[in-house]
Amino acid sequence: SLAKKSNSAVAPSAVCAKRRLRETNRLNALDQHGTDLEKWLHQEAERIFVRYQQDWSEYKLQNIAKYTTNRYFEHASLMLDAIDRTGRRNVVQGLSVARTVLLAPVREQPHSAVQVMFIFSGTDTLVDRKTHQTIYKQRATHITEYWNFSYDGKTLKLDGITQSTESTPHLVASIADFARENELFYSPDWGRVTLPTQGLIFDGFNILTYADVNNHVVGKWRDCLVQMYTYSATPGNPSSYYLVGQINLPKSYEGVIIKAKKAKLPVSKPSKYDEFKMEWPDFNKRYQVYAASRDALPAFELLNPAFMSRLYDRNLPYNLEVKGNAIYIFAKVKTARKADYAELFNVLAESFRELEM
Repeated sequence: SLAKKSNSAVAPSAVCAKRRLRETNRLNALDQHGTDLEKWLHQEAERIFVRYQQDWSEYKLQNIAKYTTNRYFEHASLMLDAIDRTGRRNVVQGLSVARTVLLAPVREQPHSAVQVMFIFSGTDTLVDRKTHQTIYKQRATHITEYWNFSYDGKTLKLDGITQSTESTPHLVASIADFARENELFYSPDWGRVTLPTQGLIFDGFNILTYADVNNHVVGKWRDCLVQMYTYSATPGNPSSYYLVGQINLPKSYEGVIIKAKKAKLPVSKPSKYDEFKMEWPDFNKRYQVYAASRDALPAFELLNPAFMSRLYDRNLPYNLEVKGNAIYIFAKVKTARKADYAELFNVLAESFRELEM
């Protein structure tokens, strides 16, 4: 998503001119473009840059496979799958590349890593695929991204994209390690394009405002799409930060909620839900259970004694919501840790198993 990469700060024109001159001189010193190979790399990288944006917008995975490494193609496929499941398209239009900068010299040898910095402008649009209505649309200018390529001596292939907006607090190496260890994929900075529009902590308005998603992990578990991420409806407000996990189900539900009293969520019982008490008094002291009338039985099947015990003994006060064809599990956090992601992954898998039975 381009929307969160724009810089809206406005400076006096004289200051802007000096800043642009300094930046131009810095980039000229960095850029490698003297040899025929380096000139070709500039051209080929820009060709892939433009093509990828077009194919991303149109879900053309067969095209993307032609100019990406196997691993990055798998990651891109999962990201597009996540957007597709929301019934949306993320369309990039009006793309204009102002400059490419080859950040290191490249020798004529196979298996070379190539990094190219792109400075560009474009319009980022999120579209509802069913109604064709625009959810949001924003023009962003002077965006900087770093694209990583693999060069085998003959062809250039995209191997990853780094956003200039990726800040150190959002880049957690241990979570990246967790993703690799579990054959999942990690993105430090992830836009709002897949945010749900309903649920205890989600609101359709968040897609249009300041909601933020970071430390995004995506992959497959038993052929089901799994996502885990840190989410804030109002970045900068510590009480609004959550660790969220979601996994898709084979069928759809009207709604089940298991709410930790300790979490003190600023939401109440949905009007069409009934409250239920479990046979374990200590569980009732710690959790509130709500379900739509037709989902009362699934709620009790989910909350069997074994699962209640596992949920009760977790380090974080997890909340669980089943909505539509997905399970959402979330807990308030101050910082994201590898151990929390590992625990969340287990809770997601256990919840899925119970509802699958």
